[in-house]
Amino acid sequence: MSLTDLQTWIDGQPHGRFAIIGGVGSGKTTCAARLEFPAVELVLYLDITGAFRDKIPGRFAVLPLPRLPDEAEKQQVIFSKVKRVLQTCREKKILFELRNLMVDKNHLRAFSDFLADFLMLENGRKVALVVDEAPEFLPQMGKGYSDKLETIYRVGRNWGVLFIGSTAQRPQDAAKAALDTSAAYAVLRMASPRALAAVRDLLQDTEASFEGKAHRLMDLPVGSYYLLEMAGRRDWWV
Repeated sequence: MSLTDLQTWIDGQPHGRFAIIGGVGSGKTTCAARLEFPAVELVLYLDITGAFRDKIPGRFAVLPLPRLPDEAEKQQVIFSKVKRVLQTCREKKILFELRNLMVDKNHLRAFSDFLADFLMLENGRKVALVVDEAPEFLPQMGKGYSDKLETIYRVGRNWGVLFIGSTAQRPQDAAKAALDTSAAYAVLRMASPRALAAVRDLLQDTEASFEGKAHRLMDLPVGSYYLLEMAGRRDWWV
């Protein structure tokens, strides 16, 4: 396989986790939204910024989540409706718009728990999961962390979750489960020293080796990226 871009990498894998990391306006959302997953039957996009709707190619269903009530019983009424859509929707791609859940990170965690339970207990299809700003779902500290979603990240393949793609603007805010064990990293333009240091750690690079990459990453055109496949340490500038 020629490692020419992230889509080529996906097409050559039976399953895998990957991360798309970049600063504001670098093109990471566009990159994540345009990827195709021919090996799966269902692609789920978790969008907390509202940026995916205009970028996903082809047909897809949209599920905008309302702001959740605090009471668990009332939340379950909403999640039951979402479950019915998941069970009956004929579109391969479903976009969850989750901006309203960012008001309270406990609500985001409740949704993550619900979705993880559905994927583990009731789905039965081959799935790709594209998670916008993964550090919000699996933060290093603070509210919102979903142990059940972490389980999907770690061993979701046991339930048919073949691909998980995570985007991150601030990789330093992500818990280990969110980004650390990705099989491939696409790094777009970024200038934050803290973010660059986090990327260096994720790529398992030395300071001396990463210095040249860091300077190049700071000047990358929008949409261009550095791609590293961890197995074999094969890398490419796209």
